[in-house]
Amino acid sequence: MIKVEKVKKKKEIAKQETVCLANGLEVSKFENFKKGSEFLKEPLASELKNDSDHFTNDAVQLLKFHGSYQQDNRENRKPGKSKDWQMMLRLRSPGGEIPGNLFLSLDELSDKLGNGTLRVTTRQAFQMHGIRKDNLKEVIKSIVNSMGSTLAACGDINRNVMAPAAPFETAEYTNARTLAVKVADLLTPVAGQGTFLELWADGDLEYTIKPDKEIEEKRKLQFKENVFSGTKKEPLYGSTYLPRKFKCAVTVPGDNSVDLLTNDIGIVAFTSKVGSFEGCNFYIGGGMGRTHNNEETFARIADPLGYVENKDTYELIQSIVAIQRDYGDRKSRKKFQNEIPFE
Repeated sequence: MIKVEKVKKKKEIAKQETVCLANGLEVSKFENFKKGSEFLKEPLASELKNDSDHFTNDAVQLLKFHGSYQQDNRENRKPGKSKDWQMMLRLRSPGGEIPGNLFLSLDELSDKLGNGTLRVTTRQAFQMHGIRKDNLKEVIKSIVNSMGSTLAACGDINRNVMAPAAPFETAEYTNARTLAVKVADLLTPVAGQGTFLELWADGDLEYTIKPDKEIEEKRKLQFKENVFSGTKKEPLYGSTYLPRKFKCAVTVPGDNSVDLLTNDIGIVAFTSKVGSFEGCNFYIGGGMGRTHNNEETFARIADPLGYVENKDTYELIQSIVAIQRDYGDRKSRKKFQNEIPFE
């Protein structure tokens, strides 16, 4: 009897966690929560000011977009005691490039306000662990002051863009690393970046991630029909951002160190004989998402889309993101990566 009641309760919870849009499409409640968050601001902004040693679940959902996850240090768990709350913080570092002064800052912060470790991720970023809630702003502000960022390192948005780690200074590797940075800047949220600087850098717009002139011009395509979200403050992502995480990687012919086919967008950059960037081969729809014993989820390799010239590269990237924004499964986050709307 107890098992039956538990099953019924789970079904009731699942039913409450979905709502219907005007067009009848079901979405999870989290989608409406994102929409009402004032572009990833509340209740996170309010909870940063209280004396609690941890964030509520609602604030934690927004915290991810700012590069952090709330965790419980299980090694310190004791029966009858409250959880040992700490924050993990991940950097935004396209192509894994970390300037020397930023690394020194991370090293100092990890000892001063973390657990003394810096961890390198498989997506070419650093993670800090053991940060207390009341120290989180100081840590992120110090990173920003050192010309780093944690914006969009987690959350339902484009994540850290990868490039080959090999330090070759050939034209093709240089072009790939440059392209990774440009793609990251191209897909940086607009309103979300404003919220990030407001919360963690006291609104200092000096630290805005500024794309080069080419990318600044290409970002105007976000207002183009079929790409525009309908939200002027966040033209590409809209007020609900993406249905789940989104990953891109750039490489050169013959180098698959970035595991290209596991990304939502995989880009192989071609370089001309004189060293200029010519265009790309695109692969789309890859992902590692899988839940054990759930056959509706599975790891999937990306499909080849074809070759695109340099001049069309950035428009295509933004168009792919817009397709995932509009057609990705917003009811089941687990299935989003595996149901490809491009076919």
